[in-house]
Amino acid sequence: MDESSGGVRDRTIAGGGLLFTRQGYAATTMRGIVAEAGTPWGSVHHYFPGGKEEVALAAIDLGDRTVRSMIRDCLTAAPSLSDAVRRYFDVAGSALSVSNYEQGCPVATVALEQASMNTGISAASRVALSAWARMWAEAFTQGGIKAKRADELGTLIIVGVEGSLLLSRVTRTLQPMRLAAASLAALIDAELPR
Repeated sequence: MDESSGGVRDRTIAGGGLLFTRQGYAATTMRGIVAEAGTPWGSVHHYFPGGKEEVALAAIDLGDRTVRSMIRDCLTAAPSLSDAVRRYFDVAGSALSVSNYEQGCPVATVALEQASMNTGISAASRVALSAWARMWAEAFTQGGIKAKRADELGTLIIVGVEGSLLLSRVTRTLQPMRLAAASLAALIDAELPR
């Protein structure tokens, strides 16, 4: 195992991210993070002197960057905006299914727990979710949709994926994601100028 600062740090962030996504912030302990990451206890405290909150912030940042990359990939690879929306839901659904319905959005579980608190975690969650909606809104604007409506549609994409991830995770079926993807893709097609 790589015990360099990058190796310990990266494994700790990844392990913490998995636990935060699966079981939330309150139920995740530093001991659990160390066990999941397979890192030495002392090293984790050395690299994360801010403890669990510092790990959570790093995990949210990693999740944010991962989702931004996924959105960029969907927008780049798809032949149309509606196909990009379908692809986004497909990729998110595939990740959920592969995890046996334990790993949904890398930010949502912690964001929901911390939403009513004025913490760095709730702020980082808001930044991530807003950035994802903004990425979609910018793509819709470039596709010819007026800015105000593009902003609304960008928000709807994130509402749709987050809500359908939740329902799919709870019901252990991708049907909610498929329904949301089809409905939102049709909405995007209808909104695009002819």
